[in-house]
Amino acid sequence: MLSLLIALPLLALAGAAVTWLQIQRRGAGEPPRSADAIVVFGAGARNGRPSPELQARLDRAAELHAGGYAPVVLASGDPSEAGPMCDSLLHLGVPREAIEIDEEGVSTRHTVAAARRYRRVLAVSSPYHLHRIVGEADRQGLEAAPVPARTPRPIPRRRAMQALREVAAVWWYALSAPAARRGYPAAARADSRAK
Repeated sequence: MLSLLIALPLLALAGAAVTWLQIQRRGAGEPPRSADAIVVFGAGARNGRPSPELQARLDRAAELHAGGYAPVVLASGDPSEAGPMCDSLLHLGVPREAIEIDEEGVSTRHTVAAARRYRRVLAVSSPYHLHRIVGEADRQGLEAAPVPARTPRPIPRRRAMQALREVAAVWWYALSAPAARRGYPAAARADSRAK
């Protein structure tokens, strides 16, 4: 019994370390290539303006659009994020007719589902988020190439909390995938806290 009490925490720690290494590796992204759409994942807005993290994602999406990588930018976030995302993309030079808005992007799972109208997408988000996005895209049958936004590195304490949160979110998404397939809307709402 004592050996089991020692082994379980060590296994959990080893699993978390492996998951974090996968998150770090995926966060490097891939060289962008042409796609049907660029999908920007929401990251908060305050007073009608994108948070700094969200703005970095929007900046990267606008660069990709200007570079001709995809004809459409799908801005996906909750209702408080979608409008500011659109405004920022317009300000960055993306034409209005090239912007699609998804106000139901309350979780990574919801945003991936909304992006399934396309065959192949460039998924733009913060580096730590890309592993979870690609995993969920694979589960939903979407071809998604990860493209990291150029976000500033967080302070060490915040980075550690971010790492723990993202490892937990990756595991939660993987474990809750069968429930999400059975009853997508309810399951996706339940996991919106892991956005």
